[in-house]
Amino acid sequence: MRARHLIVEANQLVLAAATQTKTQQLEALSRLVEAHGIVNINRSVFDEAPGFAAGILSLVQAGLLSVPDKYRHYYAEFLQGVQVAPVADPLASGLLTGREVDVFECLLSGLSNTQISDKTGMALSTTKWHLKNIYSKLNVSTRTEAILAVRPRHSLHS
Repeated sequence: MRARHLIVEANQLVLAAATQTKTQQLEALSRLVEAHGIVNINRSVFDEAPGFAAGILSLVQAGLLSVPDKYRHYYAEFLQGVQVAPVADPLASGLLTGREVDVFECLLSGLSNTQISDKTGMALSTTKWHLKNIYSKLNVSTRTEAILAVRPRHSLHS
């Protein structure tokens, strides 16, 4: 529910921007980020609140918003022009929660969603929820992309 609330607030900010000065827009956006925390502003918010990413980018470029390097990396497509430092292994970097690490390790082992649920003792719907969150944090949309995010492809010619 908190995530949906954040998306609604982000859309309200985008709609209100047409009648506000740039300073008012940045202040409202700053309050939203302060209230929810930058790490809670994820792909869902950017996808479901068109125009919101531009506001975040404005704050970052103006030096009014401090963004962790791993956040800059995972949401680089929304923060174009912002310097991105390479992110360490997502399993070791603290990006994923403990349960997400468990699920991701099962995914990396080639297990299906049902097999992950059986191995971890969680409901299938919970497994799918964790996978959705993992994909969002890794800025990917498929199992294959998630695997490649931690296991880069090697050239056949190397």
